[in-house]
Amino acid sequence: KSYLERVLKREVIISTAPDFPEFLRRTGANEYDFVVTAPHFAKLAEDQHGFVRLAKIQDPLRGVFLVAKTSPYQKIAHLRGKTLAILNNLAMVTLLGEQQLLGGGLQLGRDINVSNSPSHTSAALAIASGAADAALISEWALKILPTANKNHLRVLAYTQPAPNILFMANPQMGTHEIIRLHNALLHFNEDRINSAVFSQNTGYSGIGPITEQDMQFLKPFVTLLQQRLSRK
Repeated sequence: KSYLERVLKREVIISTAPDFPEFLRRTGANEYDFVVTAPHFAKLAEDQHGFVRLAKIQDPLRGVFLVAKTSPYQKIAHLRGKTLAILNNLAMVTLLGEQQLLGGGLQLGRDINVSNSPSHTSAALAIASGAADAALISEWALKILPTANKNHLRVLAYTQPAPNILFMANPQMGTHEIIRLHNALLHFNEDRINSAVFSQNTGYSGIGPITEQDMQFLKPFVTLLQQRLSRK
């Protein structure tokens, strides 16, 4: 925010929504000039509302399956009949985890019980409290988990990597403003002070360009997202 205000010479107001469906509704209703959003939400905004690609967090998104350090589980197959703590079923990390489980012949809600958690941290803590046998959170969330909590956990498996947070512009901003914003974001890493603070606070290494490969990867996840949104 600080960086963009200085470079663009205009105020930047940060706004969000109480949940994922409402965030997507507000995106489609043109309530945001640009969004910093989950990758499959970004692809949906591009497909349905013509949002324009700006930039992305360079570090890939990857989910981790966690279990207690002392648990007997050694592979994904051992979770059959157990309880897995997950985030919202619209979250990208959840979709990545489900894909991983399906590859092993396991389906959430059928072969594995589901415990819904409001955050990455609460999902991980559900293991310690006995509310879940395992948890699925992002690798980033695991990194910032307090050491006291991490010491009692073990990574059982990782999901495949995916594009991480994407920056997308509302086409109503106009070509000139979109180009200015695009260029500002792609030069963010050159601002040593702001980019260093950003990396320190988030754990992300920087911001880079979105590729066509990124967007092609997201297509099947957008299909899943749309199916789930239609049921809500």
